[in-house]
Amino acid sequence: MKRVFTPRADGSYIVPKEFVEKWKDLKTRTEVELLFEKCDYCTDSFVRKCRRITEELDESIMDVEHQFLTVEDMEGLSYSQSKIDGIKEYCKQDPSLTRNSKYGGGLMYWVEVAVKGNERSIRRNLLKKEIEFEEEAESKDDLPRLNTALPLPVALKGTWAYGAELSDVESLPQTNPVNQDVLKALRQTGFPDVEAKASAMSLATKVGGNIQKRLNKLDEAWNKIQAIPASERTSLMTKMMEKIGLIKDDLFKKSEALNELYSSCLLEGATEQNESEMKQVILAARKLAVDSILLEPRVKPSAYKQLLFTV
Repeated sequence: MKRVFTPRADGSYIVPKEFVEKWKDLKTRTEVELLFEKCDYCTDSFVRKCRRITEELDESIMDVEHQFLTVEDMEGLSYSQSKIDGIKEYCKQDPSLTRNSKYGGGLMYWVEVAVKGNERSIRRNLLKKEIEFEEEAESKDDLPRLNTALPLPVALKGTWAYGAELSDVESLPQTNPVNQDVLKALRQTGFPDVEAKASAMSLATKVGGNIQKRLNKLDEAWNKIQAIPASERTSLMTKMMEKIGLIKDDLFKKSEALNELYSSCLLEGATEQNESEMKQVILAARKLAVDSILLEPRVKPSAYKQLLFTV
C-alpha cells in the first residue's frame, strides 16, 4: 500500500486522486484498506479496480418544452405568420403532432415553446458502493439481480382486465403465450423504460408523443365504428365503442396530468415528489397504451365487416 500511495517523480500517483485523498484521511483510510483486502492484497488488481470504479462524465442536458397550441394561441404569443406556417407544415409530416381540441378550440399543433440546455462535468466516486456491493455478494452467483419486470395488465380468466390498479399488476410466466403478446405490445407502445432513467422529466416529451399516437389510433377506430349506421350496429359494436371511449378518456387524462406536472417542474423546479408522481403517471399511461394495443386483435372482420385497427 505504501508503494501504491507514494507519488512518482512528477508528483502523480498510479491510482486516481480520490483514493489518494481517502488514504491520507485517517477517517476514510479503512475503506481503502478494505478494498485492498477484497483484492487479495494484490497490488496490480487493486490499482485496476481503483481505476475501474472511478469515472468522469461530461453531460449535455437539453430540456425542450412542448405544448399543443391552436393558431389563435400562437397568435396570442406573438408568433409571426411565417413561423405559424412553418409549424403547420412541420406537423403535417406526422399525424401524432396534431390533435383536435375537445373543447371546440379547433386543430392544435405540437409546438416547441422553450429550449434550455447546459453542460456539466461530474466526478463520481464509486468506492463506497463497490465495497458495500462486494460485501453483499461473494461470488457472481450471489449478485443481487435487478427486477426489471414492467407493470402489465392483470390476467383474469384468460383475458386482460382493463382498469386494474398499478399495485395489482402481476407479470405472467414467460411460457404463457399471453405474456408474450403483452411484451410485444409494450415494445409497440414506444414508451421509454422509465425504471432505467434517473429523471422522468427528461422522458415527458417522448411519452407525450407516444400517448398522442395511441389517442389518434383510438380516435380512428371509434370513428370507423361511428360511421356504421346505427341500424346496422350490433350490441358488440356499441360495447366496443364504449370500451374504446373509456381507454381514450383515461389516456387523455394521463396526458393532461403529465403536461401539468411537466409545467410545474419547469416553473418551480423538479422535486423528488413531482418526479415520483410523473413516473407513476407515465407507468399508468403505458399500461393504458398496452391495453389499447391488446384490444386490436379482438376486433373481428366477421363482426365489423372490416378490420378497424391497424398498427
